[in-house]
Parts: sequence; C-alpha cells; structure tokens
Amino acid sequence: MQVEVLAALAGGELEPVSRPCIDLDDEGVVRGLGKGCSPSRRLLPGVVVLPALCNAHLHILDASIAEAGETLPLNELVELPTGLKYRLLSSLGDEEIAERASTVAARAASEGALYAGVYAELGARGVELVRKIMSAPGSSARILAQPESKSLEAYSRLLREVGGVGLDTALDLAPWELKQLAGEARRIGGHVHVHVSETPELYRSRDYELVLETRPSAAIHLTYLSPEELTELARAGIGLVFCPRSNMYHLGRLPALSLIPALARETMVALGTDNAAWVPPRVAEEMAFAYIAAHSPGRSSAEALAETLLRAATLDCARLLGLEAAAVEEGAPADRLLAAALPEAQWSGSLRVTLVKRLSGAPVSILQALLAG
Repeated sequence: MQVEVLAALAGGELEPVSRPCIDLDDEGVVRGLGKGCSPSRRLLPGVVVLPALCNAHLHILDASIAEAGETLPLNELVELPTGLKYRLLSSLGDEEIAERASTVAARAASEGALYAGVYAELGARGVELVRKIMSAPGSSARILAQPESKSLEAYSRLLREVGGVGLDTALDLAPWELKQLAGEARRIGGHVHVHVSETPELYRSRDYELVLETRPSAAIHLTYLSPEELTELARAGIGLVFCPRSNMYHLGRLPALSLIPALARETMVALGTDNAAWVPPRVAEEMAFAYIAAHSPGRSSAEALAETLLRAATLDCARLLGLEAAAVEEGAPADRLLAAALPEAQWSGSLRVTLVKRLSGAPVSILQALLAG
C-alpha cells in the first residue's frame, strides 16, 4: 500500500518532509519513504505522521484519586507515608485503583502516548498494578518501582526484579548507598530515576551535588537549578526530565526551559507529566506548555526549541527510558507511528513549531488504525 500524507517528521532528526509517499508492506511495515506515489495511492489530506509520543515521568496510580486535596501544598499531598496520596491509595482496593487508572492510561495511549516511565509506588503491589494499568495494546512502560521502606536492600531487590527504581529524593538513601544502587543499575542495564531540586528545601540540601557524585540514570524536575548546575548534570551524562506543568501547578515556578536545546546537545532530555491526580497525563499539552513558556523572539531559537521538544516527547524520551521507539523511516511499524489531522501544516511557516503548539488540539490516531478504518 502507498499512502500520501501532508507531511512527516522523518528519521531520527525529525526532518520535516512535505507530501511524502509512505510505502507499506502487507505487515504494515514502512518499506520506503519518498516522493512520487502511484496514482492509486491512498491519500490522507491534512495528516502529519510522526513518532508516537512518550511520557518520561508519570505517577499513574494516583489517577485513581483525581483532584484530591486540590488546595494542599505538595508535601502534604505526596510525602511518604503521611501524604494524602498514600492515605487515599491505601483506602482503595486493587481493582478500584486499576479500573480508575486504566481508564486514564488508555486515554493517553489513544492520544498517541505509547511509551512511559512510570513510578510504581506501594512496592510489589504497585508494580503489579502498574503492569496491569499500562497494558494497552502497543504501549510500553519502563516501570520505576518504589519500595515501601526506603532501604538499599529494598531498592536493589526491586531493581533486579523490575529493571528500574524511582526515588522521591536523592536523600532517600545515604550517598554511598545511592552510588552503589546507580552503579548496580549500570552493570545490569537498569534504571535509577531521582526527583532532584523539585522544591526549595531540596535545592537548599544540595541534592544535585549528590546526584552529580552518584550519577543515576535520570534526574527529574530540576525546578530550582541554575543554568550552570543543569549544565553540570548534563555533562555528567545524566538524563534530564522536565515536568513544567506540574512545577507550575504545585510550586508556581518553572525550571530553566529555555536551556533545553543546549542541554540536549550534552545528554538525553525528556518531558514528563508527573502526578496524574493533579496534572492530566497529556504529553502534547506538556510540549505546548513548555514551548510557550520557553519561547523567545528569533526564528532560529524557536526552531531549535521546537525540534528539541519534539525529540524530548518522542524518540529521546524513549531512548532515555531504554524503550524501542520507531522513527518515521524504513522498517518502522505503522502501529508505532502517530497520525495527526493538522491542516494548518499546509500553510505553516514551521512544521515543527506547528506540531509542538497545535498537536494537543488535533485529532490523532495510530497510523495503522487510521489506515484500517
């Protein structure tokens, strides 16, 4: 089957291509991407094809307590074990949590977010719940388990069993313990993610210096770090995950988003949506919010920012999580590509900027599903 679309973001660099001809075999795999479709091709006017979206940081279990404690400060909501989140989750049964959160996760998948890094609170129980919740067809999750007791032994056990762990702060373990945990993760190809300088208290604790010393896989939030401190983390090869909507909602502050293009030249940068209880896990909205918050005059800076944010919400995010995402290129399965109805792209001055700013309002579907329909 040959399909002609309005545009595509092709290859690992998300290169804009106008009116490409996508050649698909009988298995729905891309066998060619170029110009010159046959007259019998299938025409999809107004459709832009790009890699599926990725959410680098998601707490999905608390989707089951949406808008709980709307007026409470962050520490009263999420502090373990006394925060409202943990009290409410402990009052719900597994079936109720799974049913509620699965609805939210399935909606995110239907909006093109096929990959996610998901914190699994509640120890082994939470891991099984997250596996069930994130089981939508075509979806892949990097589970980052959290033990019920913050000990090196508990984290190491979950790292070996699950392949990833998530820490609330770099202070959850002694410095030597965090260094040992991060080293073990590197040896086994696992992942250690840590919330870093999300609050002023954590920043004053110099938690980012512990992260520099111990080098976990990824540092999340980074809300209070200076450009110089962010650059240090990036040059140490630590993945950086930004969650600007959550930071603005909970703290009224944004990280240094304008630095994202420069940081992405040093390390993997990704976007996450954080707690589904208070911030809907919509990756396209996160991308648009980050762009508008970081935008400054100048076409070259706008283009670089848009390109980096698109990668941070698709291919680079998946790479950071160790998940296999598909670029729009030969060999890509159509069930891993996103098709967005975005007619504005016909007259846009920049396809990348239009996608970043307008994807959240566009009807989207997985390319294979669109063709089957």
